[in-house]
Amino acid sequence: MNNKAPVEDRSFVEVAVALPIEDTFYYQVPRNLYEMVEIGKRVLVPFGKRRVTGYIVGEQTHLERQDVKEILEVLDDIPLFSPSMIPFYQWVSRYYYYPLGEVIKGALPAGITIEDYKVVRLTQMGMKEALVEESNTIRGHLLAYLKGQGEVSLHRLNRDFKRKVSSNTLLSMEREGLVSFGVCLKEHKIRPKVETFVIYKGHDSKKDKDIARFGGGPKARTLLTMLKEKGEVPLEVLKKEVSSASRTLRNLKERGLITFVEREVYRDPFTDDIFLEEPPPTLNQEQVLALEAIEGSLGRGEFAPFLLHGVTASGKTEIYLAAVGKALSQGRSAIVLVPEIALTPRLECVFRKRFGDRVAVLHSKLGLNVRYDQWMRVRKK
Repeated sequence: MNNKAPVEDRSFVEVAVALPIEDTFYYQVPRNLYEMVEIGKRVLVPFGKRRVTGYIVGEQTHLERQDVKEILEVLDDIPLFSPSMIPFYQWVSRYYYYPLGEVIKGALPAGITIEDYKVVRLTQMGMKEALVEESNTIRGHLLAYLKGQGEVSLHRLNRDFKRKVSSNTLLSMEREGLVSFGVCLKEHKIRPKVETFVIYKGHDSKKDKDIARFGGGPKARTLLTMLKEKGEVPLEVLKKEVSSASRTLRNLKERGLITFVEREVYRDPFTDDIFLEEPPPTLNQEQVLALEAIEGSLGRGEFAPFLLHGVTASGKTEIYLAAVGKALSQGRSAIVLVPEIALTPRLECVFRKRFGDRVAVLHSKLGLNVRYDQWMRVRKK
């Protein structure tokens, strides 16, 4: 479903900033960003003297005010949440007396908020002063430190000096022309993973006969056989399968037999595990009765709580698996909450064997990048 409004109706956007501030704010959309603006996307906006991350929660055709600032950048290709989620976020904000932007920030993966930070650096005059100033004073120590560090954030400076450098000291040095302040954007903690894929382009029989001479003989045949079978293969996989494959691949590319493309891929927390999908077992009578009750609720599309009672190894997990399978067969999705992280590895294995790569996993022991990739897999389903 496309949630975009017509271009002419998107002159202004309502933005909830990721700051402890209750209000939302309106920003004008520059013409070059019209096609990118959509509810649910993150934007970089000016806020006072800062640049901060905001979330588009509404659109407006006209505003009475004329002094509206423009958004600086649209940060997402696809929305991170749908318009239907906004009433829920607003309810959470009201119920918990928590700013809307902070609610949305908490609902999204960690590490994707962009904001700027203040830095301090030596001027040319400060560099000269650092050569003659005694280093046994706070001021002298600071000059020597900045000379060695170049540009440093105020947060790091306070940490390294254990907050012994006051803001008055820095402002005084700025007035003397020894230091200057600047603003930098904090680097994004999330880094998309990009892999190079080798794609088989096909060729005529004459080129096929010339592989041994032009493409490196047996290596070329091995590589082309793999590519013919699979269509495309990650470059790193080919390098592992065929030693010193790079030169042969370059020759094949020059002959027009293959091409290289870069593509963003998801990091998989199951990389080192091999799962063979297993069919569901035959349920016993008690399991059938429990599942029929749950399936009845699923069929009616209504909420109903169920309590499964049984001793360890009595088959409760199989009911969860069967209920999830039923939901998936209806074109729906399912969330399985695990009460203790120690149980997660075993359940990951059980669900992956049943549902293969349709399973995404989220827990606190995953790194930021892996967690983001898993979240995006769910979002794009």
